[in-house]
Parts: sequence; C-alpha cells; structure tokens
Amino acid sequence: MAVAHGANTWYGIYQDNNTDARMNTVKAVNQFLEQNEEDLTGTRSAARVALLWSDSTANHYQSTSEETDFTRGEDRLTEWQQGDARGSFMGWYDALSRSRILFDVIDEASIGDGSFQRYDLVILPESSCMSEEEAGHLEAYVRRGGKLIASFDTAFYDEEGTRRPQPLLADVLGLKEVVGILPSRFDHMETEWGDPLLKGMDQSLIPAPSLSVRGKPSPGVHTVMRYRRKQESRYEELPDATDFPFILRNRHGAGEAIYLTGNVGKFYECYALPEYRTLMTNAVRELCEDWVIVETEAESLHLSLRKKKNRWMLHLINYTGSMTRPIGSVLPLRMLPIRLRIPGFQATRIWSSALQRTLPFQEANGEVITELPELSIYDILVVEHGSASGKCRRSLFHNTTRGKGRDAHHEKRNLPTSDTKRKTSVEIFETTSGKFPSANCQGAGCQ
Repeated sequence: MAVAHGANTWYGIYQDNNTDARMNTVKAVNQFLEQNEEDLTGTRSAARVALLWSDSTANHYQSTSEETDFTRGEDRLTEWQQGDARGSFMGWYDALSRSRILFDVIDEASIGDGSFQRYDLVILPESSCMSEEEAGHLEAYVRRGGKLIASFDTAFYDEEGTRRPQPLLADVLGLKEVVGILPSRFDHMETEWGDPLLKGMDQSLIPAPSLSVRGKPSPGVHTVMRYRRKQESRYEELPDATDFPFILRNRHGAGEAIYLTGNVGKFYECYALPEYRTLMTNAVRELCEDWVIVETEAESLHLSLRKKKNRWMLHLINYTGSMTRPIGSVLPLRMLPIRLRIPGFQATRIWSSALQRTLPFQEANGEVITELPELSIYDILVVEHGSASGKCRRSLFHNTTRGKGRDAHHEKRNLPTSDTKRKTSVEIFETTSGKFPSANCQGAGCQ
C-alpha cells in the first residue's frame, strides 16, 4: 500500500535466510517496482478527500496504541467522557478504504501551511485537540466553499488538551449549545427515511454510539436522525425519542459541513456495523462525488489514484484472502468493471501493468468505462489522456495475448461519425461485457 500512495518499500531481511524460497516473493515485488519505476516516481495524489491525523489529539487527549516496531501496545482510556484518538482515526480509515473512496492522510502541518485547501473535503475524525489558528484556517476554508465532516468532540479542547467552554468550530458545524456528553450501552437512534444521508439504510433503529454529544442545533440547520432516551437495560421497552439530533448538516458561507455527534469512528472500529459505514461514506459522497467506481462486492479492495503529466495511475490492491493475519493466500478478483468520472477527461489508452496488456474501453455520459480481467494482488492501470477537440484520437491498443486473464479479440469496422457524410475506422474489442470501441473520432481533423 505504501507504494500505491507514493512512498518507498521497506524490508528487513537477514543474511542467513535470504536464499529461502519465500524470498522469491520479495524478488518478484522488486522486479515489478523496477519495471514500473516511471509510473511510480514523480507522481502526485489525485485524491480530493483528506483524512486528518491529529498529533495534538494523540499526544494530549487519550488514545490506545498498537504494538509496532516503534511503539508499545497500550490502552490509556481513563476518562469516560473522552474517546480514543487512534481508534477513531482507524475506524474512519477502514470505512473509507473498504468503500473504495480515494483519500489522503494529512497532518496538522497541512492545516497550518494551507496545503489542505487543495482538497474538496476534509474529514476530522474526532480531532478533539485543536489550536485557534487551525480552527481559523478550517473556518475560512469552509466559508470559501470547502466541505468538512467532523465527529464527536472535534475542537472541544485546545492544542494542549484543556477543555474549552465552547467548541471552536461550533458555528461551522451548526452547533448552538452543548448540553452534555452521554455514554451509551443499550441506547438507539431512529432513522428518517428519504434523506440522502441514509441512502441504503434498511433499519428503523440502529445502536447509538458508545459516546455522543447531546446538543442543540443552530436555527436553520438541517438535522437527521434522533437519539432515543437512555435505555437502562438491554431487555426493556424501547424509550421515546429525544430532541437531540445525531447528524447536523450546515451551510457556512459558500461551503458546507456535516457533523456526526457520536464517536462513530471508534464505534465502527470496534463493531464494524455496516449501517455505520453506510452513514459515514454517504456523508462523504454527498459532499464529494467519486471519480473512480469499481463495481465489486469485495470490501477488501483498496484504491489509490495518482497523476503524472498526461497519465493517471489507478492502483488496485487486493486483500481478499483467508481471515487470518498474515494472509496465507490472496483470492484473485475477476472481471472488475471500472468507471472513471474525471471531469474533462478523455482517455487514449489504458494499460494494465500486471497483465502487461492494453484494456479496451468506451466513453459514455462523461465516463470512461473498462473492465479488468483479473486482479491477483496488485495492479497499476495507467490511463493516458488527451484532448480530442478537433482531432482524431487514434487507437493505441494492441492485440496482445500476453498476461493472464481473457484475451480481447478485436476487429475493424466502419462506424458513422457525428458527421453522416464521413466515416472512420474504429477498432471494436469484444469482451463478455460487450463491445467496447477503443477510440472515438470527432471534429474536422478526422479523416
């Protein structure tokens, strides 16, 4: 995954076992990286969503930590009114990755120097500790048209962990008053059918998060879902609804913010309830449309999109395998339909780095549509693009039989252009998904 996001690989190999058969895997990975060096170096992320990792929250709030080569595994959760900085971040990270949403991780330095403003949407996953300067940058970003998602007690504390009387981003989030923070063991929230934030939900009640801010929204703020009253035990009658909303959706200047008042990130990390991932990713997609759609039921496919000059590199990482760690074997995914929705994008060629072959594609309704015959573990689809205005975009496909998966058979046919007086030769590739034209010819330059 590091390579897919522009970083380098790191291995720890002992001299005593570097001739073992398993080292062939390392060799194969290094060979792949060497062969595709041009598409792995000098690239920049094309993600439009940013997920903030807050050092201030990790250091001055409370947080669990996983055991790694550099950290001890610890559980430092002593304050019941506070969440878990690491758990909240990882819950959001996992929900975004499993939903194949393109995103980058940024830090507080990105807020301070303003580089975060290149993103269309910034997610604050219970970023509890925040300086006035950082809050000012975020407020100005939303006021000028940026989009923001925050959850639980974001900006309730200063950068050194001292509780503030009023959250710094209250006006941006549409929060008029904080009544209190409530723990939940058996409580519920009731859904409201018809709201786009609840698309795909099929239950009228879902469990409430383990911690929630009970607050009053500012006038004119759109609210979605409400908490039920506290339920004292698991097996009692469900209590009535309260007036406290679960979601606030607020216009602020030219921008917009969605505030989820519970610690949804941590709750999803603990229980992985599909309803929570639906709520979290619906909020993201309401504010920032997907540029890449891969149609598969597999949640274990991670995507990254990077750009270099006239080429876009779509990285696909397949984690589908046995439910153990480490994964003993990876199950390949086959016949993956892929749609690119990049505005103004006109593809001229799609190349599979793993299969070593070009892929047929078609363009329709502003989308570039193709199909990846097989994804074993990792592939880079290199999509070349250029303007077709007044010029004929010739086919760059090859009838190749190299690589795994089904071969594409092609034939040339004469198809009418938009000018019925002229015709152009366009290659057609036949796959099980249909016939994909490899190029379109438009404008006076087509002969």
